[in-house]
Amino acid sequence: MESKLYKRRKLLGLTQLDLALLSGVSDRTIRNLEYKNTQANQETIEALTLGYKLSPKDLYRIHNYYDLEFGLAKLDQMIISKYNDITSSDTKDFVDELEKKVQNLNENTFEYYYSNQHLYFFKGVIEYYSQNYQQAYSYYIKALRFTLKDFSMKNIFYYLDYAEVLSRLEIRIIYDLASICHNLGDSELSLKIINILVEKVDTNWNFYCEILSHKAISEYRNENYKEALSYINKALKSAQKLSHYKNLPLYYYNRAAIKIRLDDKSYIEDKNTALDLCDYMGLDNLKKYILKKVFKWE
Repeated sequence: MESKLYKRRKLLGLTQLDLALLSGVSDRTIRNLEYKNTQANQETIEALTLGYKLSPKDLYRIHNYYDLEFGLAKLDQMIISKYNDITSSDTKDFVDELEKKVQNLNENTFEYYYSNQHLYFFKGVIEYYSQNYQQAYSYYIKALRFTLKDFSMKNIFYYLDYAEVLSRLEIRIIYDLASICHNLGDSELSLKIINILVEKVDTNWNFYCEILSHKAISEYRNENYKEALSYINKALKSAQKLSHYKNLPLYYYNRAAIKIRLDDKSYIEDKNTALDLCDYMGLDNLKKYILKKVFKWE
């Protein structure tokens, strides 16, 4: 049976010798990791990051099937902390700071690839939320090519076949590309990408809730309201299971919108729950948005 590390190396088009030369780890050790599924210590994992183009945490997760917290460098801590506030008004300042830091990185280190990939991801986020979808698309493609050098929308399904060995950032960028496809008028391609992510992404990852929610919204747009309700229920259940509460108000609001289409009067309860959560979590802008939409419903 092919191991996940073998699949990752195959995806990148590398031989074991290529990987050994890039990482300084012997090809024998790599062979044992890939074919005998032996355990690797932290030092070996960190040495292999440049070859596999994965962060230590992603590499360990893919090899051992669960997460392990590694000691994070200062730069890494800065990047990770930004995920908790990705759409805030200071994202541009964050990008400017990150851009200065990556200029001093050695191109022969994984940190160079890792940091630049995040840099162009966040640049894409800024453009996406400014509705500059073509520019966001360009940044996202560039971000992916730091680790998946031949990536393009023409071969995206090749990479999605290997979804289980993609890093979480690679998956997140592909997810955003699906959203851009919809906004640029290719809803069919967008839905194909989301369908694969629903099937292949780790269900114990917090971001899986977002993928389920996106699937629900896609079905709603296609007027498949029962299917949409099924997926938004899965998103809510997943969020509660994973204690991932950040987007609960939006999920309840989306379920209310779906229920209206199904003439289900319990939408009122979901609407009120969404508004109460907005108050509790201090999400004033989201509350205003929901109230504006609800006014049109009622």
